[in-house]
Amino acid sequence: MKSSNPISTPSTRCCDIFALLLEHIVLIHHFWRLNLSTQITFFPVGNGDMTLIELDDAKQTKILIDMNIRESADDEANQDYFDVASELRSRLNNDSKGRPYIDVFLQTHPDQDHVRGLAKHFHLGAIGDYKEPKEGEQAKIIIQEIWSSPIVWRRADRRTGHTLCEDAKAFNTEAKRRVNLEDRKDSFVNE
Repeated sequence: MKSSNPISTPSTRCCDIFALLLEHIVLIHHFWRLNLSTQITFFPVGNGDMTLIELDDAKQTKILIDMNIRESADDEANQDYFDVASELRSRLNNDSKGRPYIDVFLQTHPDQDHVRGLAKHFHLGAIGDYKEPKEGEQAKIIIQEIWSSPIVWRRADRRTGHTLCEDAKAFNTEAKRRVNLEDRKDSFVNE
């Protein structure tokens, strides 16, 4: 069955996947050229991706590529799934207020197995709206910078029936919020 929407064609998906793979290779090559000691962790998340790049630069930069934090991995009684959320938190730096943060979150595409757990584990919205965790809760992780492919903006399409999961919708909202902030900064500079 042929689709009139080029986003849903197999060749386009293949090109998107190839482009994302190429982006990963270029990014890693760039860090090695800078002679930075780099640690790359591919978290065991089953189907999906979650990769942490840790640089040995002065800032100890942490870059998270995609995430797949399943509910079952949050359940301490369930030994079938690796607790990626706790492992990730153990590797992050904290800001001056003790809040965990990631320097960069790179979202390759908005499929559920690449964005699952975003709203539950990460702070979304203005930093001034950050809520301290209640007793027994973990602090949400702050994302300092977001990198994403334009596919995030065009993935949902009623014509093809492709919908975004709740975490992808949350990412889309946060990305648009940040773009709007940058647009407003640029308009003040240009006035």
